[in-house]
Amino acid sequence: MIKKIGLLFLALVMVVVPTSNVGAFTGNGLGTSTNPYVITTCQQLFEINNNLTGYYVLQNHVFCTGATWSHIGTLTSSAFSGTLDGQGYSINDLTVNDTNGVGLFTYINGGTVTNLRLNNFDITGTGTVGALAARADNATISLVRVSNSTVRSEYATGGLVGILNLSTVSDSSVQNSQILGRAGAGFSLVIGGFVGLSTTNTYNRNSVGGTVNALVSGASSIEQTGGFVGYTNFDEVYDSYSTANITGSQDVGGFAGANLGSTFYRSYASGSVTGVSNVGGFTGSTIRVSMLINSFAVGGVSGTTAVGGLAGHVYGIGADVTNSTWDVTRTTQTNCFGLDQGGPTTCLAGVNVAAAQPNYFYNSAVAAPLNTWNFTTVWQTTAGLPVLRTISGVPAEVRVAPTPTTVRVMWDAPGSDGGSPITSYDLKYRTSGTANYATVTGILASGAREYTLSEGIVPSTGYEIEVRARNAIGPGPWLGFIAFTTAPILPPTLPPAMLTLATTKTLSNFENVAVDQTVTTVPTTTTTMDTTTTDDAAVTTTETTDLQQPEQTSDSGSISPVLVATIIVGALIGSILLIRVFVRR
Repeated sequence: MIKKIGLLFLALVMVVVPTSNVGAFTGNGLGTSTNPYVITTCQQLFEINNNLTGYYVLQNHVFCTGATWSHIGTLTSSAFSGTLDGQGYSINDLTVNDTNGVGLFTYINGGTVTNLRLNNFDITGTGTVGALAARADNATISLVRVSNSTVRSEYATGGLVGILNLSTVSDSSVQNSQILGRAGAGFSLVIGGFVGLSTTNTYNRNSVGGTVNALVSGASSIEQTGGFVGYTNFDEVYDSYSTANITGSQDVGGFAGANLGSTFYRSYASGSVTGVSNVGGFTGSTIRVSMLINSFAVGGVSGTTAVGGLAGHVYGIGADVTNSTWDVTRTTQTNCFGLDQGGPTTCLAGVNVAAAQPNYFYNSAVAAPLNTWNFTTVWQTTAGLPVLRTISGVPAEVRVAPTPTTVRVMWDAPGSDGGSPITSYDLKYRTSGTANYATVTGILASGAREYTLSEGIVPSTGYEIEVRARNAIGPGPWLGFIAFTTAPILPPTLPPAMLTLATTKTLSNFENVAVDQTVTTVPTTTTTMDTTTTDDAAVTTTETTDLQQPEQTSDSGSISPVLVATIIVGALIGSILLIRVFVRR
């Protein structure tokens, strides 16, 4: 029941002290907003513990395979209040199996996390658990994506955050992931695809896809399971959706398991929902002036008691439903609410009755309530249900044409613009083997997709370069490293027609023969591309173009005209001198 939550929360909050990692940050930077700490390894990621108020950026994809992780911060006295900017890079392969307070961060309070990807996490605990953070208060989270991950616990379990309070989350997602109860536990409570237990938060443009399953062996009490949030208190949710398939027992909803006074605008749930009691296509149970506005449910719903197309059970004062509906055929539910004890509550009539409108919500921006949604900058239609506009993909290909002191960088547009036109590109470069980048931003997408670097470029030097795209949502991920070497400076040469070199060629019989040789040369250029994507797939392409023209050698048997002229002039002068000598005598 809903009343159990407060008591369970108090009982389960424990202090977890991570293993101390004494010492300064081992990477570059000073931890300030203008000179942040630069994270390049999993060890440096853990060193956030040494300064929980600092500014941090990722400078490449970080892999934590086999790492021993003891969390960042504690649930009470040591919270992260700094800033972590992932710059579109990913943290990969983190495995943590502990008790309470399990996640990349144990506790964020007043901190900011942005533009970060968490991939292939395996997080297990007995209490509060989330891939990004076990708990976060007063936090700002944006452009954070969890993918291909598994998060499991018995209480307050979220794909992104376990317990979230007084925070703002935007343009983030949990995709292709499993959020589960923990097998063998005595209970499985408050489990959500995005957040487990949520209080007084604001959500904008977020999504969930995958599986949320609280029904595990050994659990005798299974409550509050939702595709987006397990239990929501006085939250405001805008333009969000869940496609996750949900399995629970009591208070099971396609979007929210249990809802106390929260409001949902322009949101939907489309995953299957399976439970026993208080089971709904959008929310399992709702109480105290909860509002559902311009939203819908379309996933299959099955249960035994209090089962409805939008909500399973309405308590107390009840719910205010405005311009919201459900697909009768797909949900298999003819009633908006399974049990209304707070009403009367009024819904729109259900749509697609008797399969008469099978594509009502599909590939449409005009069917109610979709006609109230923003399909210009927020949503986009597809052949299926609407999806949110997101950041773009990586540029499709980058090419470089180096000279001794400049580098012409060219690239192709990303395969996906995320539903919003690309507005500009960013470029950063550094000398190979160094840490600090020079950055060029705001290269307009309306012009040619190229830029020529000249500042700081020197001959015969290795460089690394990266490019990313920006759209209205924000910056996309960096493409990865492209390594190349600038051309050397060649000594000055005469034009090919005038360049005559006298060389000595040693023959096999050791006879030295003087040979006149004319040589025309164009320098050799080499372009090396080493691209690492954010989904851990590496592609390396090396292209070498030899532009050196073949030597043009004059016939070794011919006589130089200059030599002939010199001999003739010498002979004439000699003749004149001899004649004068004979005359004087």
